[in-house]
Amino acid sequence: MRIAFAGKGGSGKTTLAAAFTRYLAADGAEVVALDSDVNAHLAQALGLPSATATSGPLPPTLGSSFEAIAEYFEGHRPAFRLLAADHIPHIGTIPPGGESRWVIPGPDDEFLSRWARTDPDLPGVYLVSTGGHEQQDVGDSCYHVRLNAAEMLVHRLLDYQSDHWLVADVTAGVDVVGTSLLIGYDLYALVVEPTPASVDVVRNFLAITQNSDYSVPCVVVPNKITDRHDLEFLARHLPHNLQVTDPVMWDKKIRDGQPFALPATTALWTQLHHHTLKHPRDWDRYATDLQQMFTHRCRSWWNSFDGRDLLGLVDHDFCYPSAPELR
Repeated sequence: MRIAFAGKGGSGKTTLAAAFTRYLAADGAEVVALDSDVNAHLAQALGLPSATATSGPLPPTLGSSFEAIAEYFEGHRPAFRLLAADHIPHIGTIPPGGESRWVIPGPDDEFLSRWARTDPDLPGVYLVSTGGHEQQDVGDSCYHVRLNAAEMLVHRLLDYQSDHWLVADVTAGVDVVGTSLLIGYDLYALVVEPTPASVDVVRNFLAITQNSDYSVPCVVVPNKITDRHDLEFLARHLPHNLQVTDPVMWDKKIRDGQPFALPATTALWTQLHHHTLKHPRDWDRYATDLQQMFTHRCRSWWNSFDGRDLLGLVDHDFCYPSAPELR
């Protein structure tokens, strides 16, 4: 199952994504935690040591490893090898094909062993990070370029078992709608605090996605609530047909960076777990949507920009492998 925490920057989406990850792992799940926010604070929210406090080097970020990751996933496909002989197209929406490689959450997965950060105090959690901007990006780089590798990962993740999860902290605001990551999750947890700006982000996200060609299930998580007036404010300004979870009360300890108290919010995690399970992935539609999205973008500008016909990367006979085929 896959859940993405979205919302205005500062709404608390990273904190809640980390807490839900810890909840799932404590229950025995294998969780790929994806930090695809430019601020890259999910490791800190999970309570992992800072880079300077670790004993060895951290895994490379996804954003700095696109060519290696594209080669890892697609290097066995003849159509990809033909293009890569000249140069690898820097496009994350390349749909998988029959010869693609896959990621299966767990300690034996080769991709996760290379690109995921683990910690003995967080068994079952595999943190992969897009990474933030770097000095060479100043004035010359869009963050969407760094998300390309995250797109390839998400679309090649086989979370078939009930204890396999992807928990994503996505870019703040509505930026995720501009990438194929939009259709990569089974549920969006829209984190909202009782402010006009935070409400506007949720309303904007819903206005864009609910009238699109893609299924984007959502649930609203009220956060930083101090009293009933905050809840009344949200009730007045949010659409009335939304699924809404229990609220998360304002806690200065969380603001100060202390770990989230899991037992105090068990009802919320149970609700999020339940809401996600209500939206099982239609893998055939997922494959079709990816191919259609890629085809549209190739025809609109990617082919022209790259100078080559990239539509040969679409494997029209492709279906996601079934669980027995992976054994």
